[in-house]
Amino acid sequence: AIVALGAGFLAGVLASPLDMRISADRYWDETDMFDLRAVSTLGLTQEDVQALGEAEGVEAVSPAYDLDLVMLSSEGDAYTTRLHSLPEEGFPQLNTPVLLEGRLPEKAGECVVVLSKSFTEDTNWIGQTLTPDPEEEHQGLEREFQIVGTVRSALYISMEQEHSTVGTGSLELKLFTVPESF
Repeated sequence: AIVALGAGFLAGVLASPLDMRISADRYWDETDMFDLRAVSTLGLTQEDVQALGEAEGVEAVSPAYDLDLVMLSSEGDAYTTRLHSLPEEGFPQLNTPVLLEGRLPEKAGECVVVLSKSFTEDTNWIGQTLTPDPEEEHQGLEREFQIVGTVRSALYISMEQEHSTVGTGSLELKLFTVPESF
């Protein structure tokens, strides 16, 4: 009996990595997760985006904005936040967030919260207002963000806490908004 139990346990342990890889690959395919991310502190020009799209083996390019900042909630809480833009009109929809509740942002100043295993699942985010910390300067950024939905994102499936150079140093909120918010 103990040999049968051991053999069954071993078979299960050996099958798990393959099942996990297949499940993760399926999820990344469903959300069109990117394979490569090109980042520039100075930004990329249209010519840069075009050159990336013409590189050998590249199927799609979708420019996006990312910004780490401190956001203040309407309750007075401060959150170290990463703000992502959704894909622009006319570009492939890569890294598609999966809508859980509410709706996706439609205009500047609207955003969705990425839910994760952290404290964000215990809060009713829809309808709350977030404002960038007035002590930080972010030219061109909307001055107020209304949360209109919650999503899951393939960008944030790791159990590791993301780090940032602003605020507390650890990301507490991840948001998606339309490119016009930048």
